[in-house]
Amino acid sequence: MYKKVVAVFCASKPTPEQYNAALELGELLARNQFKILNGGNGGCMEALARGCKQVQGGVCEGIVVTNDLPVESNPYMTSSINANNMFDRLNMLLGKADIIVALPGYLGTLNEIIMAVTMNYITDENQRKKKPVIVSRKPWEPIWNSICEELDLKPSHRSLLQFFDSNDDLIRILNSISS
Repeated sequence: MYKKVVAVFCASKPTPEQYNAALELGELLARNQFKILNGGNGGCMEALARGCKQVQGGVCEGIVVTNDLPVESNPYMTSSINANNMFDRLNMLLGKADIIVALPGYLGTLNEIIMAVTMNYITDENQRKKKPVIVSRKPWEPIWNSICEELDLKPSHRSLLQFFDSNDDLIRILNSISS
């Protein structure tokens, strides 16, 4: 049995360093009994599933889009769910997760982070439980700081993101949330 469901947003076209870090993180998440959700495609999504698969009982579920994306889902997932389009996929990932994590990525990852933050922002207004959003300090902290400054966000909204510096740091944060 797993502690929590962690949706991980990440690069589909990573650098070798990003791929290896995601591979290690997949194994660490599984060893620490977290279920992984991701977009089910290649790149870091594949690396997470591959790392997870190295641990007996590890679970990595992919939410895949077969219509919009001309790519195959990766073979390392323990299961997959089909989404009609990218919007449905993101909605399912955010809805099924207890915790949101973002690794370094590009425009798609930035979009996913902003949607997760927006859901928590809306939650402020309707009193629903917020989901922690924990993102890699590099590259996301300077981008987030710029957004906060340019939009003159309140301190309570600035704190909608939490940052981590390494896989070990992330696991420590996740375990503190889950205990």
